[in-house]
Amino acid sequence: MATSHDARVLVAVSDQTPSDYGADVVGALEASLNATVLSKRGSVATEYLRELGPTLDCVVVVSDRTVCVENLASVADEVPLLVYGDEVPAVPVDEVIATDGGRTCSRAASRRASSASVSATPSRRRTRSCPRSTPTPAS
Repeated sequence: MATSHDARVLVAVSDQTPSDYGADVVGALEASLNATVLSKRGSVATEYLRELGPTLDCVVVVSDRTVCVENLASVADEVPLLVYGDEVPAVPVDEVIATDGGRTCSRAASRRASSASVSATPSRRRTRSCPRSTPTPAS
C-alpha cells in the first residue's frame, strides 16, 4: 500500500539579516511546491533542524552569512542542504541555487573555487532529495 507524504521544506535565514530577507523565496516555494514551507531564523533554524531533521525533506538556506550555513551543515545529517545565493560556501552542501534562478552544482562550483585553494569541498551524500522547483522570487 502506497502512503502519501506531505513534503516539508525548512527555509533558514541568518539572525543578522533584515527581517524580511528571504520572504520572497518562502513565497515562491509555497506557490510552486506541493509542500509545507517552514521559515526559521538563526539558532532557531539550527535547533529545529537538529531536533526535527528526520521529518524534513530538505533545507534551503537563504543567507550570505557563512556561519549560518556552517551551523546548519553541521547538523543536517541526511537532510539535503541547498543554499540560495551567489557564493559557494566553504562547507559541503548539496546544491547552490544562484539568486538569478540559475542552478550551480555545488560540487562543480566547489572544484572550480578550490583550484585556488588547498583542498576541495567534499560532497555530501543524501538519501532524500528536495522537492524540485527553482524559486523565482519577484524582483
